[in-house]
Amino acid sequence: MLLTAALCLQPGEQEPHLHRLHRERNFYGAVAVYEVWDEAMLSSFYEFLHGRITHGNQAKKDRKVPTSYYGEGSGARLALLTNPQRNLGPMRVGAIGLGIGTLAAYSRPGDVYRFYEINPAVIRIAWGENGYFSYLSDAAARIETVLGDARLSLEEEAARHDFQNFDVLFVDAFNGDSIPVHLLTREAMALYLSHLRGPDSVIVVNATNVFVNLAPVVVALAESYGLKATLIRSTVRTGLFQPSVFILLTRGDSLEAPEIRKAGYPMRPDLHQIKGKLPLWTDDYSNVASLLVR
Repeated sequence: MLLTAALCLQPGEQEPHLHRLHRERNFYGAVAVYEVWDEAMLSSFYEFLHGRITHGNQAKKDRKVPTSYYGEGSGARLALLTNPQRNLGPMRVGAIGLGIGTLAAYSRPGDVYRFYEINPAVIRIAWGENGYFSYLSDAAARIETVLGDARLSLEEEAARHDFQNFDVLFVDAFNGDSIPVHLLTREAMALYLSHLRGPDSVIVVNATNVFVNLAPVVVALAESYGLKATLIRSTVRTGLFQPSVFILLTRGDSLEAPEIRKAGYPMRPDLHQIKGKLPLWTDDYSNVASLLVR
């Protein structure tokens, strides 16, 4: 359930199944928390919104179940559960964009999950301010949150030779109507690759967006660096779960896992889903308008 309609309500108005619990605004925009009654589940859940876009929800019961874009059948779930390192020992997982920290529901003892987030309000709420969300505090892994622009933070770490050796790195900052293009350039991809553990590590781009089709940009980046790319689309839309599009990128063979081969399909310019010249974004060139969904 998306609450876009809820944000059109005038102050003081309420729908029977919605109750706004929190709202604040800072330099990065307005965030809000709603309590939502779901008739099908006969229970309620908390939903977090940044502007008009849902950035996570969590059941009041079953608090450890991953929801929204990251549930059963999602590319995010498959990228984590099929990664070769999962069978070898603790994993290091990075995420550009925190939301409410839903990914931490997949963590295990010994893992490290490191989230990069530019908005301090998001970090406070995800860490459980006012008791709405608990994915971070309930996580089995060690959780690290880094405040600031993710690309700048990763660049500073690289300059210190503090490479993070991620097994999976999520780039999850593109759900809204304002695309941070500096996170999808050729230079940004080089930075992400430098922070991976090895060839079977995976970069996961959350390309879920109703306004912009980011797949051609991601495929162009994959082609530029000789990466294999697979798109996994989930169409589940019920209660706590939303449809999602994830694109997985790797240098190695980790996308050959049977679960990924069954759920996704390879992305190559010679296939029918990519038409025309691939738009390779760089720090000197990007064109969001050409990718608008019409």
